[in-house]
Amino acid sequence: MKYFRTKLITGLILIFVVSLITACSNSHSNTEPVVKTVIDSIEELNSALNSDTDKIDFAADITGDAVINDRGEDLIIDLKGFTLTGSLTVNSDSNS
Repeated sequence: MKYFRTKLITGLILIFVVSLITACSNSHSNTEPVVKTVIDSIEELNSALNSDTDKIDFAADITGDAVINDRGEDLIIDLKGFTLTGSLTVNSDSNS
């Protein structure tokens, strides 16, 4: 019984330490904040596509032609269930 109790306490301490380390490592994230833009017109979409925005969220169906010039960084476009009717052109100087 004493052996079992010792193993149980050791196991619980190990779980606690691992949980504490995980929580501490997640609380000091080095990621930059995401710049998000919510759009509901083709003019706002074109402006956001060629800005420092990291994420574009649609707030309405949009009709028109959109153009992305070479950004050099990732962009997330979340349609949120809405649609883009028209064309989306990507102009890029690189192969990425």
